[in-house]
Amino acid sequence: MTQEKLEQKAITIDPKEIREGACQIRKWGEGKVSICKESGKIKIFEVEKEE
Repeated sequence: MTQEKLEQKAITIDPKEIREGACQIRKWGEGKVSICKESGKIKIFEVEKEE
């Protein structure tokens, strides 16, 4: 395996940066993820399409 495939990617999220009921979209490798805060918990979803 190449070094690129062995590298782990990470996103560091400060829960204080996201207000309750809101989401942030961030780049993740070749795609994007949506990081949302709901009921005090962080939820992460893959973004398939952006309008």
